[in-house]
Amino acid sequence: MAAAALDYLVLGSALETFTEGFARPPADYRPHYPALAEALEASAARGGGPGGLDERGFELALRLLLNGLAAPGA
Repeated sequence: MAAAALDYLVLGSALETFTEGFARPPADYRPHYPALAEALEASAARGGGPGGLDERGFELALRLLLNGLAAPGA
């Protein structure tokens, strides 16, 4: 199950990114999706370009998966 979870995480992140679907500037989303605009702007402020949010999201998911596998009883 661990290998399948890692496979889904890696392949899923390679096939489709979160930020790729948001090609417009973050401010364009603010009127209807203020939380999305804030997330995209905060990501840009942290660096890494448009893909920075994807990279940090992948790293978080991988860390959570590995921590869960290392937990007693996992």
